[in-house]
Amino acid sequence: MRSSTAIRPRQTREIMRAARHAWAIDRELNLFIVINFPIRDGDELAPQKDFRKIRTKARSWMYHRRKSRVVDPLTDVRVWEAKSGNVHVNWMVHVPDGLIAAFLERLPVWIEKVFGVLSPGCHHVTPIYNVNGLLRYTLKGTQKGHAHRFGIRHEHQGEVWGRRAVSATCLGRSARERDAAVGAIVRTSKFRK
Repeated sequence: MRSSTAIRPRQTREIMRAARHAWAIDRELNLFIVINFPIRDGDELAPQKDFRKIRTKARSWMYHRRKSRVVDPLTDVRVWEAKSGNVHVNWMVHVPDGLIAAFLERLPVWIEKVFGVLSPGCHHVTPIYNVNGLLRYTLKGTQKGHAHRFGIRHEHQGEVWGRRAVSATCLGRSARERDAAVGAIVRTSKFRK
């Protein structure tokens, strides 16, 4: 695995399409979570591995909520940054309205299980009101010569090991094609609420 200093234009385009698709299938991204990872010398991929564990716990929790309610698979988008050596993930996730309180209650527990100790300020959660504006903010690490094409003001976001920008499988290109073919698209207007 290599390090990168910018988000490639193709990744930026796919992340924007994924967020729009989440809205189109009525799983709008509604929580913005920033998780700061402790610095570990020698293992550059440790933050990615730790986040994968946190995400797996969230996905498993979401799956077990399906037994009593209709809950969709974990729908999320994440963008990594390492400005000034502070490695953190900007995680935009869809949580059904009835489960938000329980999700927010469990999130610190999942982080603590992975980190060992929950230090103050290691995570921050805010509701998402403007997905397009938030996407422009989180994707500000897009390559300098291409950021303007997406309406993004480029800012250097440091060197990140692993995948810089990733969306859930249920928001990928093949999932978008499948959802369009089976009629899962419920919102077709180009204007968002």
